[in-house]
Amino acid sequence: MAFLAPGANIDDKLYFSFRMFDLDNDGTIDKDELYQMLQASLFDNPQIHLSEEDMRAVVDSTFNEVDANGDGRISYDEYCGMVKERPSFVDYLTVHIIPDAEENDLIQILSTSPP
Repeated sequence: MAFLAPGANIDDKLYFSFRMFDLDNDGTIDKDELYQMLQASLFDNPQIHLSEEDMRAVVDSTFNEVDANGDGRISYDEYCGMVKERPSFVDYLTVHIIPDAEENDLIQILSTSPP
């Protein structure tokens, strides 16, 4: 849990957040995974309403900017480059909560085996 604390190491935060997006745990983020995460985040935020078409456009725009080698997947290095270019994004990688046992289990899973 320390890697989500305000003073935590940026590399730990990057790795943890990348693992959250990499839903199939293959070491990359594809468009479907990014779409699913965007959809989930918007579900939790009823103040923002985007159509499926708008969400797909956000995903496509993100890939056009981040997928440096054009292989249709965002690698860990590409992800880190994107996040490090946007220092404010790191604020979203900081959590101010005390986890319960189930959250600790998830944190343990997500913080093992680098991509």
